[in-house]
Amino acid sequence: LPREAVAPLRRAMELQPDVAEAHNNLALALLQAGRAREALQPLRRAVELRPEYAEARYNLAHALSAADQPDAAAEEFRAALQLEPDWPAALRDLATLLATHADAGVRDPPEAVRLAARAVDLVQERAADPDEQFATNPRDDALLLDALATAYAAAGRFDEAVSTAEDAEALVADVDPVLAGRIRRQRDRYRAGRPPFDTPVP
Repeated sequence: LPREAVAPLRRAMELQPDVAEAHNNLALALLQAGRAREALQPLRRAVELRPEYAEARYNLAHALSAADQPDAAAEEFRAALQLEPDWPAALRDLATLLATHADAGVRDPPEAVRLAARAVDLVQERAADPDEQFATNPRDDALLLDALATAYAAAGRFDEAVSTAEDAEALVADVDPVLAGRIRRQRDRYRAGRPPFDTPVP
């Protein structure tokens, strides 16, 4: 469990203060335990030790977003994507941030659509490539489509948002009813012409 992992990972970091992975591992446990603000310092140290450490930058983006620092979070998502431009999860999460944030100065719906569509295309291309050992996961695929639906809705493209959300829901209707229900509630918002940055769906 993340909560139980924090203490041993903190000791490991103290024993390896110059190892970026040790800082990132501690921060990831803190993030998973809901302690995002505490994760900021070890993640910043990990990035300082290894500026090219894409995973640490991605985790730092999540910590910054949870700490209500959206501009800095977007910057770190972009830094991670400069290092790993074909990373579907980073594309998805930056798209979601740009589509849903309450601050109009942070939102960029057209860019969110571009990023989310790229993430979906990447996964579909890999799944169709017989030379690539790539197993799709219905939940992951649904989350990508959900991000694309969210981006469409933020851009005012509600018909596309509804149809994409329906595709996402269908992928997990039998395997993750909780996620399917959340996506269905989002779809109903889009059908009513309500953007995702209005009031979040629980």
